[in-house]
Amino acid sequence: MMKKLLWILNLFLVTGVFTSCDEVDDPYEHLDEFITDTGDSRFNDTVMNDANLSSRVILIEDFTGHKCPNCPAATDLGKQLVDDNPGQVFVVAVHNSGNFSEPDSDPDGKFQADYETEAGENLRVEFQIASFPAGLIDRQEWNNSFRVGMGQWENNVNTKLQNPDYMELNFRVNSTNIYNTDSRILRVVPNVTALDSESGEIYFVVYILENGIVSPQEDSRFPDSTPIKDYIHNHLLRASFPLDDIGTKIFENPSSGDQYMTEFQSMDELRFELKPEWAAQNCEVAYVIYNRTSKEVLHFETMPLMNSGG
Repeated sequence: MMKKLLWILNLFLVTGVFTSCDEVDDPYEHLDEFITDTGDSRFNDTVMNDANLSSRVILIEDFTGHKCPNCPAATDLGKQLVDDNPGQVFVVAVHNSGNFSEPDSDPDGKFQADYETEAGENLRVEFQIASFPAGLIDRQEWNNSFRVGMGQWENNVNTKLQNPDYMELNFRVNSTNIYNTDSRILRVVPNVTALDSESGEIYFVVYILENGIVSPQEDSRFPDSTPIKDYIHNHLLRASFPLDDIGTKIFENPSSGDQYMTEFQSMDELRFELKPEWAAQNCEVAYVIYNRTSKEVLHFETMPLMNSGG
């Protein structure tokens, strides 16, 4: 379970001050400078990540598209792998698959939504994913290719799950996310501890995912080939920051116990403004820690964007 904070706890966390006897005429006065660029502090919604993860989470980045007729089968397979291995596997839907993911240029077309992202396209090009459905699994090579066809997902995942050394945590993250419902600005303050030695440059990137999006989808399993009008898209990658898929460098050749720490209102605080059309109450925040040298994803976790809808 995610550790959820009430607003009053957020005040204590942000200010670092607790004085039970002092009278305060304006309880928000001391936060005026702190929130000048994020709106009314009373709308802040704070979520702490679950710092008690006991296992590595295997990340499948599923390259898909609403015009890809074979992709829903991969989506269902990914969901089955998640259901069979709760807390150990997660699938992110990356809607970058060339023509399969492009919205219709015809205003009367059936596929008007644009789910493509710069981050997704950068990953598709970097890892040379040209046929779909396909995925990256922790961005590791499998049979001499980073691209893993859906027919190999289960074998790949099971091989990783059966390796206790592989499934050990590489990092411990204690992070705070503050989402402001007025300004729609998300602020992420990561504190990361290395639990083992790693070689290479280690980067931290934030994904924003959205669930419950109802939008047409091609599906070859239906013989009439008519798009499913009320298909539900989940864990859809909406954005990645900072610098799209690149993120921010947190370590170089870290040893066990090394820490990367940031503070509120510092230059290292990560910020992103959600688009108005995204349903914030249906969004998730995910952390990806990866080795930029080897490309491998070393840590993944996710949590709600908000404590509650609204």
